[in-house]
Amino acid sequence: MKKLRLYSVGSVWGFLTIAMLLAPAAQSLQAQVIFENNFDAQPSGVYTEQHLADQWNQPTFDNGVREGRVSIVNGDQAFGQSGASMAVSYPAGQHGTKGTGAQWILRLNAQYEEATLRYRVKFRQGFDFVRGGKLPGLAGGTAPTGSAPSDGVNGWTGRLMWRTEFNGVSGQPAQLTSNAISYAKYATSGFAGDGRQEDKRYFTEADDSRVVWQSGVWYEIVQYVKMNTPGQADGIIRVSVDGRQVYNQTDALIRRDASLKIDSMYFSTFFGGNEDWKTSKDEVVYFDDFEISVPEISEPPAKPVYLKVPSAYPTIQSAIDAARDIDIVAIRGHHRENIVIDKPILVRGYTGTRLTAVDDNLPCITVNSSGATVKRIRTTGGLNGVEVVTGSTDVLLTSMDVREAHAGIVVNEGCDRIRVVKCDSKRHQTVGISIEGSDSPLISSCESLFNGNVGLEVIDSDNAIMVRNRVGENSGIGILIDAGSAFMANNLSYLNGGEGFLIRQDNHNFMLNEARRNASDGVAFEASFGNDVTRNQSRINEGNGFYWGPLTAGSTAVENWGRINVGLDFLDDGDNNVSGNRSGDGTGE
Repeated sequence: MKKLRLYSVGSVWGFLTIAMLLAPAAQSLQAQVIFENNFDAQPSGVYTEQHLADQWNQPTFDNGVREGRVSIVNGDQAFGQSGASMAVSYPAGQHGTKGTGAQWILRLNAQYEEATLRYRVKFRQGFDFVRGGKLPGLAGGTAPTGSAPSDGVNGWTGRLMWRTEFNGVSGQPAQLTSNAISYAKYATSGFAGDGRQEDKRYFTEADDSRVVWQSGVWYEIVQYVKMNTPGQADGIIRVSVDGRQVYNQTDALIRRDASLKIDSMYFSTFFGGNEDWKTSKDEVVYFDDFEISVPEISEPPAKPVYLKVPSAYPTIQSAIDAARDIDIVAIRGHHRENIVIDKPILVRGYTGTRLTAVDDNLPCITVNSSGATVKRIRTTGGLNGVEVVTGSTDVLLTSMDVREAHAGIVVNEGCDRIRVVKCDSKRHQTVGISIEGSDSPLISSCESLFNGNVGLEVIDSDNAIMVRNRVGENSGIGILIDAGSAFMANNLSYLNGGEGFLIRQDNHNFMLNEARRNASDGVAFEASFGNDVTRNQSRINEGNGFYWGPLTAGSTAVENWGRINVGLDFLDDGDNNVSGNRSGDGTGE
């Protein structure tokens, strides 16, 4: 019904390879188009939810379409005064996503390290830009916007924006031109560099003057994004307008973990901010010629083969032994064996897949290969539930349920860039999750509960990322960090037999965490220097809320909240800047 294509490498839709300009720079590179929509075959009139589903890969939400603010126009209103274009309306006196414009997310059928987005946009003749509004851009993961922060693991957005210097009453006077800016949100965006706000970076011409958009003019926007090396500020966000490069950022730290990539485009356009940004009259913006391209793949990748257990192989180990490096061992049912994964394959279960160790002197699952992935298996017993052997780097453990072993998930030395995501580790004799001597680990959205010692520990493993974990009711310390330069955000540690968080070594970023009802201090720093401690909460602990021991120095603690702790809410026995915090029971800082 439309000139619409959404391609996926290896999908039944295939893919189209063309020669085009990959980035808004001088050279032409080979690229493949993975999505395009120019609306030319679409009849004029209201753009329906069915049109949206058919042409944008069935978005899970939309603003503006069901409200009738999106339509198709043709003739003189369309680009080139022929074919058809999309028109988005912004009613008078409204602002935000509920009252103006339209929003949805186009999900691509694969993930990419770099991609280029093209589209055309025109602000209707006489358009009053007021204070500003949003325009589409590439995105990934959860595509956070507004108050949702980007932590380098959950997601990022690369939207654009029109923005004026106006700060008065809407329409008095009308703002007939506007600046253009990059409005990306990623791990270090915003004025504080913590991913809680979007960047506001102006597009500039060759003479360093700001790019000025006018009404009644069609512009071609090209946005190129290349993801950064995880943890390094070398990502690229580049924009051209009508073939002129106007923005070139080469130091973006978009992500902290390699699993976060480019997998979507955020169609986002509305007036806002707040009510001060509301439209002065009915407005319209026109869009056309959407296209997303990625670097060309010269040869199709080899396809993995599913080795199914027990339908094709009687045991999990026999399937692993028969697998090639790219294959998938797919397991259903309940199995009794200890397995060793010694090649970079995916070993995955499904709902109800269980594995019980037959020899409790060996790990239930041993991972002895770099690049291996283990997914959605419930394990019971074993020396360790899952053990990653020394030197096995870039291993992913995800959606695991590890129970009743001597220790839960154990990562040995030299297993750099281990990722433990959405895993539960419960009722082990000793530690729930232990990572030692392996740099740049990621522990995200995990639970470690009811263990006989520490819930989660990271030992001598620098540059750890720990986000959105829940650690509770362990006999010892909840979360122990004895490593350098960890990033910890949105973790909860509660009802543990020791400290909620015990932190050693230096230069940690500790923000938005919570400790409550622990048998010792909520958050304690020992011989730890140069930490940034911001917006955390510690309450109803048997010791102090926040404690900096005698050998701590050089840390800054602001906007934290301590309340109803048996000891002081804030106790500094070192040399730190502990000020500007909130104490809930009058014990003070």
